[in-house]
Amino acid sequence: MKKFENIKRFLKQIKESPELSSIAEDKKVSILLGILEPTIGPIVDSLLLGKVRDKNLNNKFEELDSRLENRITEDDGIQLINIIQENRQMLWTSIANHQALIDEHNLLKNTISTYLAIPNNQSKTFKPSKDFKFIVIAGASGTGKDVQLELLEKHQFNKYRHSDVLKKFSTRKKRNHDSEYYKFMTEKRFDSLKEKGNVLFPYKKRSYQYGFDKVQFVRDATGNNLLFSIFTEFEMAEKANAFLKELGINVQFILFNASIQDLTRRAWHRNFSRDEVKRRITSVEQDIMFIEQNKEVLSSIYDFVEVGDNRSIIEIHNDLVKLIDK
Repeated sequence: MKKFENIKRFLKQIKESPELSSIAEDKKVSILLGILEPTIGPIVDSLLLGKVRDKNLNNKFEELDSRLENRITEDDGIQLINIIQENRQMLWTSIANHQALIDEHNLLKNTISTYLAIPNNQSKTFKPSKDFKFIVIAGASGTGKDVQLELLEKHQFNKYRHSDVLKKFSTRKKRNHDSEYYKFMTEKRFDSLKEKGNVLFPYKKRSYQYGFDKVQFVRDATGNNLLFSIFTEFEMAEKANAFLKELGINVQFILFNASIQDLTRRAWHRNFSRDEVKRRITSVEQDIMFIEQNKEVLSSIYDFVEVGDNRSIIEIHNDLVKLIDK
């Protein structure tokens, strides 16, 4: 029998096993198992190939596999969850080293990375405050995200003690017009933070790495705070929304919507080089196309706010305040 075959069998049977119904019904456990079921093979294969050397983790898997050979119990399920909880970083490293998985399932990799990164540490489960709210603002280039973000950060929301903007990590070079919430760093520094589990929602764009400050997120999420973020990776929005809500986080996704004509006109009127304007227009066209093609799905995640040239900055700001306060 192939090594760890019993663990793979266990993951496939868990939702059908009457003995495991109590933990299978737990939403957080179900999400974890849903993520791990298609990846447990690559995880253990990577361990067997020696790409991750951790005798303790390997021994735990072997012990669990042996126990699962003859029977499946609720205790076995809980033990598997505990092994995963205690060895999040090792599991993530294992997955990261399995290049075929990364190439073929990049979105799945981001989902796993997010799950493994969220706890405050390896022994303490992350628990957000019921008085915390996370606002995710998205939109194509030129929709006025930064202008509105600055206004929202200064606005006094009565329900929240403090407002903040989530820092965004990036390995690209800093530009003169970059917003203050960006934190630029080398690839080596970014990789180091990611390995330590301190990067939330990591992703790649045009060969550069991006992600958010998990340490800040965890700190703000434990109090009566309002945290804003600019997150324009539309393809990750559905998974991110479901994931955050399963963690018990009060999250609201807001999408700034404008016509391609308005956004193209704004690009040419900004103080950018000709090459930068062309790059931004190309980005706008791609984003607008994606939004139009996926409007039904996006409408189930985002609150759409119209930000075309026919609306003033103050009008848009007032609409946003009402949305956030509701």
